[in-house]
Amino acid sequence: MQRASIIILFIFSLVNSVCAQNKLAHIQNKLGWQTPKDTLDKFIKDMEQLRSSHPNPYLNYWEAYAIYISHIRFKNTDEKKAEAMVQQGIDLLESIKNKNSEHYALLALLQGLELAYSSSLTVPAKAAINEGNAKKAIELDPNNLRGYYALAMKDYHTPKMFGGGKIVEENLLKAISLNDKSDENPYAPDWGKIDSYRYLIWFYKKNEELDKAKKYLEEALNKYPENKNLKAIKSKL
Repeated sequence: MQRASIIILFIFSLVNSVCAQNKLAHIQNKLGWQTPKDTLDKFIKDMEQLRSSHPNPYLNYWEAYAIYISHIRFKNTDEKKAEAMVQQGIDLLESIKNKNSEHYALLALLQGLELAYSSSLTVPAKAAINEGNAKKAIELDPNNLRGYYALAMKDYHTPKMFGGGKIVEENLLKAISLNDKSDENPYAPDWGKIDSYRYLIWFYKKNEELDKAKKYLEEALNKYPENKNLKAIKSKL
């Protein structure tokens, strides 16, 4: 009887593992800024169900990433929902015991969003933690472009009066110079290069360095000619 129970548990675990792999297969093609809300909602629910029966750091990561890109849908319409989603994503990543560079980079990005919902008294401490996690991502993997992107985003969104804007350029330039992916695991992320280009271009535009903005927009469009966000920026330069 005990042997049969062990076999059943093994089969159940194997089935869950296969389900998880199927959900994560070609994951980068399933999630992005243009992914419909219904698709994101279903993906998040699927990840929750899989995690409950088959814990896996990649399930945590991709559910948190889906939450990260879903946040924008609620940012201007339901502030409480947006705040709750950000905290949910942070909790998912903080629950991982042995975080890698990718976990820390995404955690830093979500913590950056959290600052918008924080009191002025807690912002300095939270901002320091945010920056520390971005630096930890780079420390663990100096070739992870998302670490540099996270560090740049923290500085990009920090007002100049509080010292912001000083390391945006160098970190985004570093991000676009790196390979999309530094971890060969098929479930590891490769997003972030286009976002790094976008913010680099906006940074130059905001600082009235239009020649540089146009230079990097042209470079980005040569690499990603069909990207709608880059095309939209072109019409505004």
